[in-house]
Amino acid sequence: MRPASRQKVQRAAWRGHIDKPKGKRGDGAVPVIPTAAAILNEHLATASPKTYIFETFREDPGNLDYVVSEVIRPTVLKAGIPWYGLHAFRRGLATNLHELGIADTVIQVILRHSDVSVTRSAYIKNDGLDSRSQAAMDALESAVCNQHATAPSEAEVAQAVN
Repeated sequence: MRPASRQKVQRAAWRGHIDKPKGKRGDGAVPVIPTAAAILNEHLATASPKTYIFETFREDPGNLDYVVSEVIRPTVLKAGIPWYGLHAFRRGLATNLHELGIADTVIQVILRHSDVSVTRSAYIKNDGLDSRSQAAMDALESAVCNQHATAPSEAEVAQAVN
């Protein structure tokens, strides 16, 4: 298994079915944040998996449904966070990256979408007003106010014309 600052996606394993990763992007690498990379590297060193990052003692892919029902969902609910399913983690990642000002096309690549419109319409959630939109309106207000403050008044214009 390769070190985890980038993790190579080679196959999909879901509910006992093993296949190529879905989508036009197929297999490839995905970035992993340093904190998660350290945890993943420790797991890889400790578990020494042969084929899958998370595998059973028989070297089959781990059962994600079991991990969700027995570990992830109870932990989330115990913390008082509503459970919206595993895809909520992807939507949360996309939304948080977007709010940090990361370009939608970069988010698209991280999520391995073939089309940025999928990323925008189904993964990036916002209330219609993000920090960049607010900053744009603040800049407009500043420009308009500065222009108005330095522009001659109607009386000054009339006096200059006469």
